[in-house]
Amino acid sequence: ILAQAISREDPLCCEVFDFPMSPGVPYNVRVQVCNQVEVLQVDCLDLPTVSAAVERFFELRPPFVLVDHGDRPFDEEALHSCGEGGTVHVRLTDKVKYDLDRHLDQCRRVQWCHFADELTAVRHERKLHADLGSCTKLSYAIGDEVEPPTCNVTDAQIQSLSNEEQDDVVNCEGVDVPPLVWEREAANSESGVPSGDACEHDGRGEALDTWRAEALELRRDLARLKLQVERGLNEQELCVLKVKELDTSWASLRFDAQKAVVEVSEVHQMQIALQGQLSVHDQELSDARRAFDLAAREWEERCDLEILQGQMEAETRDREIACEALQQTLVDMQDTMQDASMGTVSLEKILAELNVQAVAFTKLRDECIEAVQREIRARTENDVLLQEALENERRFRSESLTSIQSILEELQTGLECHTHELHLEGLPPFMADQTHVGDLHSTRRMSGKRRDVTRVRT
Repeated sequence: ILAQAISREDPLCCEVFDFPMSPGVPYNVRVQVCNQVEVLQVDCLDLPTVSAAVERFFELRPPFVLVDHGDRPFDEEALHSCGEGGTVHVRLTDKVKYDLDRHLDQCRRVQWCHFADELTAVRHERKLHADLGSCTKLSYAIGDEVEPPTCNVTDAQIQSLSNEEQDDVVNCEGVDVPPLVWEREAANSESGVPSGDACEHDGRGEALDTWRAEALELRRDLARLKLQVERGLNEQELCVLKVKELDTSWASLRFDAQKAVVEVSEVHQMQIALQGQLSVHDQELSDARRAFDLAAREWEERCDLEILQGQMEAETRDREIACEALQQTLVDMQDTMQDASMGTVSLEKILAELNVQAVAFTKLRDECIEAVQREIRARTENDVLLQEALENERRFRSESLTSIQSILEELQTGLECHTHELHLEGLPPFMADQTHVGDLHSTRRMSGKRRDVTRVRT
């Protein structure tokens, strides 16, 4: 809170916090979130600590990214440079923006609900005051109607009656009949009201009872409203006391902030003096750096010259070695050319022999092809003749089988037509039948044997 107050009072005073503290003292880091620059205190300059401080101070939920002025992500080395006057920029992601929008919507809804509750309370309080005034007027009107015209009742008596009825309402006791009614009834009894007016008197008594009950309800509501008003006044007094306490604390905080501003201004002056000393030191440092750069440049030139001389000597030695190797290579190549020429002559002889052999092989291949073709042709003709012989044999056998079948059918028809029944003498009929059956079977066997013999001959 003090840092925020100082930054809002005097923005230049924030530069004081850019320097790192001494060991054992928290670091002050400048953080910017959406055009709001604040100074946060951290124990050590590392990414997790700074992220936790940003999350705690700005009430942001991760993920968010710590970047520099050029929108480049921070690392540990870049973060240490923040103690020398740098600023840590916080880049919000889409999720963080969505959470902020939702939080703002919730705050708006809560604010409007609070305003609605306040307006409702004010309206309710006004309504209570209006009801209280109307109830007071109605109670006085009811009291005037209940009183007889000849009765002179003072305000003190009316107040005492209202107090008694309030006590009865608070203590929840039975309600007694108002003394005015008893006085009127006593006056009527003493004055000797005629019996003809008894009905009218009873009707007025019922009306008075009804008005009395309504008056009691209204006075109960009045007492309840007065209690609520007193409670609201007490709460208002408490709020006033709290506001006074807050004003006092704010005044003390303001005084402390002004005191801190004065101290910060003193430190700012000290910082200006330190900046002057730092400028002198920077000038001396720049002169020393220029001298060092000049000496380093001369040293580099000397080293480059020595290196160049060494490279030239090495290159000369390499060239001599390469020339010697090239001469030896030329001699080897001449020897190789002579060997190659001799090999060429031998290869030509071998090629001539290969050509003669190729001609002989071609002739032999042609003769083999002609012999194979003749053999294939002879075998094909033999196969055709064999197929024709087999076809003639099959045709002859089928014709023979057809003729044999026709002969068998004729024999079977002749046997069936020329069969006679023979009865042997001296045999019973069933024996004769069996003998006849046996003759038939023997006849058929003989005919079968004859057919087999005919088939074999055929």
